[in-house]
Amino acid sequence: MKPHECSRRKPGGVAGKFDSELDWIFDRAVNRLPSAQERTILRSLYDRNLKRFAAQPDSARDFLTIGEAPLEHAQNPEKLAALATVTRAVLNLHEIITRN
Repeated sequence: MKPHECSRRKPGGVAGKFDSELDWIFDRAVNRLPSAQERTILRSLYDRNLKRFAAQPDSARDFLTIGEAPLEHAQNPEKLAALATVTRAVLNLHEIITRN
């Protein structure tokens, strides 16, 4: 499963506040909430990518077409793509990769 597919499966889509989205991603991936430092770093990643995807909406739509699950009409593809970059970062944490 690709990162944007995980973020699309959350009830309610990408609507809502970033902190609750991040809490949901962390809970599903590592069964804990993010630390304050992780939250700050990932918020910065989200903000940078949201700005980038907002400036290039076609880039967001292209990014979201990668993966096995078909992309349903996203109400805000820029936010979904930015959230998917955060999900990808979480899925690449050392504690996920080395999980037993």
